[in-house]
Amino acid sequence: MKKFYLFLLILSFSIITIACSGKTQSDIEAEKEGILSRDEAEVMIWDTLSKEEKEKYTVDYEKESGTKYYLRIYGVDGEIKVRSRYTIDFNTKEINKLSTN
Repeated sequence: MKKFYLFLLILSFSIITIACSGKTQSDIEAEKEGILSRDEAEVMIWDTLSKEEKEKYTVDYEKESGTKYYLRIYGVDGEIKVRSRYTIDFNTKEINKLSTN
């Protein structure tokens, strides 16, 4: 019985360690391909926001099309009312603002 509990404990720590690792599958794949990851794209948009905007808004990945990630900025109040949309080319890291609401 002790061995079983020890096994469960080790398994739990292993799962927690893997789940809380710094890199997502998207990050790993992007690194292999030498392109910008989704998370890196979100951070690039996040860094364009002012301190006040960072308190009111969040950045979220929407989709991928061609060589571009589509991202949106919306309020953190629980309602997804999109403030603006961006694209980022994951090869060139070029940011393009699509719309502002």
